[in-house]
Amino acid sequence: MKFLFRNSSFKSLLLNILIIFSLFSLLSFVFFYEYLPYATNKNHVVTVPDIRGQNLNQATNNLRDRDLQITISADSGYNVMTEPLTVLDQYPRALSKVKVNRSITVKLNARIAPLITFPDLTGSTPELAKKQLSDLGIRIGKLTYTPDIAINSILSAQINNLEIHAGEKVRMGSLVNLTIGVDSTSVTQ
Repeated sequence: MKFLFRNSSFKSLLLNILIIFSLFSLLSFVFFYEYLPYATNKNHVVTVPDIRGQNLNQATNNLRDRDLQITISADSGYNVMTEPLTVLDQYPRALSKVKVNRSITVKLNARIAPLITFPDLTGSTPELAKKQLSDLGIRIGKLTYTPDIAINSILSAQINNLEIHAGEKVRMGSLVNLTIGVDSTSVTQ
């Protein structure tokens, strides 16, 4: 075999560097502009549907129909007005463009309402008690008025006809009945 450059000259060194640079450039081009887009499904994108408010089965089917996966977040929430195992939030957001087979993370409404500590309402005004209970996710049921020295104050709270005290654990979303003190002259008999 006959070589183009037999001696080790500066010219042969430059030619070898040029050949190596050309091969590197060609391989880089093929790798970045041909192989990677194919391997990463660059042009295969899907629009993420809005699955908030759907139950887990509906959301799973909706995502599978679009070649997307579902991942359930360990961080669940609880909303009294929403059915258990309903999607409360999702990431990526609805109408986002994602690649096929991307996993959509969802936050579900808990199956069982979490336990919370009941606040001390004794002596509070009804307005303050309603605000405190609402902030904790506890619903207000029946208000009963009874004659007492502590006018316009919460005297007691009951859940399922059992008196509940400050510091006891109750389920979020529980229905609490309140007894409020009124002036004895304002109660009609």
